[in-house]
Amino acid sequence: MNVTKCLLIDDSEADHLLMELEVKKILQQAEVIHAYDGAEALEMLSQLEQECPMILLDLNMPGMNGHEFLAQYASRKECACPVLVVTSSTREDEKQRCLQYDFVKGYFVKPLLGEQLAVTLN
Repeated sequence: MNVTKCLLIDDSEADHLLMELEVKKILQQAEVIHAYDGAEALEMLSQLEQECPMILLDLNMPGMNGHEFLAQYASRKECACPVLVVTSSTREDEKQRCLQYDFVKGYFVKPLLGEQLAVTLN
């Protein structure tokens, strides 16, 4: 997977910082873009030109949560960006609900480690 942009979607500033550090360990040259809920992320995706970013998505957020984002994103004709769910939820039903979407390429319990990301990208 050739990744030059990464969109982090999480309501926690601390999680943004931690995830960006892990992303930069593996994808040193990737541009990291930040969104703090699903609605903001959908708006950003509609403004991106040709490049499809890898998306790291939290589930539990105020406003549009991760599940709502996935449903909205799936209804778009251009939903080709790979999504990795990075959440605090260890519930199997949450995981299966996310993995029903073809574009969801992984489900990780926080914190995301660079090694997990590397395995997923290869």
